[in-house]
Amino acid sequence: MDCPGKLTVETESELMQHVQVHAKAVHPDLQVTPELQRQIKSLTKTF
Repeated sequence: MDCPGKLTVETESELMQHVQVHAKAVHPDLQVTPELQRQIKSLTKTF
């Protein structure tokens, strides 16, 4: 799934919380599994 959503957060924990909220609101059929979380983390850019 390609999602153009972008977030700016301070911590990885905060990122995953926002991902959960975003997924429920925008992608209600999507299950946020550990594998999906790993994929999201692999796409994360830190500054």
